[in-house]
Amino acid sequence: MGALEPRRAWVLCNPCCEALLLEMSRSSIRMPVRLRIALGLVAAERSPEAVNLKTSLNEQQQFQHEFVWFTRFLLLFALLHLVIFAIMLTTAR
Repeated sequence: MGALEPRRAWVLCNPCCEALLLEMSRSSIRMPVRLRIALGLVAAERSPEAVNLKTSLNEQQQFQHEFVWFTRFLLLFALLHLVIFAIMLTTAR
């Protein structure tokens, strides 16, 4: 059982057609496969499921922000312990 045959014609609205032309202009490759890839990229951006991905991107940005703060806290914690260790080594003599 093989893959389905590609459709031979597409009907696009004007905004989608402009987005497709913009996507095609981003690459110097001019092949039918490139057209199908560009069409898939435009369709993925404009599908109803793409709205859910945008909220997911917001969650990813929030996670990145929290991760940066966690990393800073961890480095500060390690530096504090290093200072305490250095003080203990100098006072033990």
